[in-house]
Amino acid sequence: MRPKNINAAFVSVFLPRTDEQIADELAACVRDASRGDRRAIGCIAIALGGLLHEEARAALGPRYEQGAGDVMQDLYLGLLESRFAFPEIEGGALHWLSRVIHSLAAEVAHEMGHGGPEES
Repeated sequence: MRPKNINAAFVSVFLPRTDEQIADELAACVRDASRGDRRAIGCIAIALGGLLHEEARAALGPRYEQGAGDVMQDLYLGLLESRFAFPEIEGGALHWLSRVIHSLAAEVAHEMGHGGPEES
């Protein structure tokens, strides 16, 4: 049991969250980003940029992995322009981002002269 004098801001920042709370917060961030919210896009870039970049590299395969930066740029620009519709499926935010990355990787690979992304 926590003391009564701890304020809500402290609790929300320093006390551990459940997996469900984290998933809900991520879903809210991705939803807002898909609607063009610059702060939410920035949060995704900071928190998940490295992971998503690696996903893009893997989707493109070793021959075209240099296009991963283009995939990331297309992702951030698409979010900013609200080009992607986020279906609010419980716990699906990270999977949705992965599907968007794979779709964008296919487009970038095609532009680079390849038929599609490498199979993982």
